[in-house]
Amino acid sequence: MATISLDTIIKYKISLLSPPEGSKRWCAQVWMFENNFIVENEDPQVAAQVCLNELIEHGMADSDLKDTSVGRRFNQFDDDDVLEPGPSLG
Repeated sequence: MATISLDTIIKYKISLLSPPEGSKRWCAQVWMFENNFIVENEDPQVAAQVCLNELIEHGMADSDLKDTSVGRRFNQFDDDDVLEPGPSLG
């Protein structure tokens, strides 16, 4: 299971949004290439780690922070879990 630290979340500017009423899914987002990369998951650490893994894949974060137990982008998630980059939520 992902154990991403709060310091890492802050360092790489990963935003975490708590689940809306009636949902259990956290949203994590990170700014990449003029778009937001957005992930939803019931575990906020998993959502944040998937964002961090995506940054690592693009050479934008330290590779020693990669956690392959959470998968990468589409290989272990349903289509609803990982969304394509889109407009800012804020």
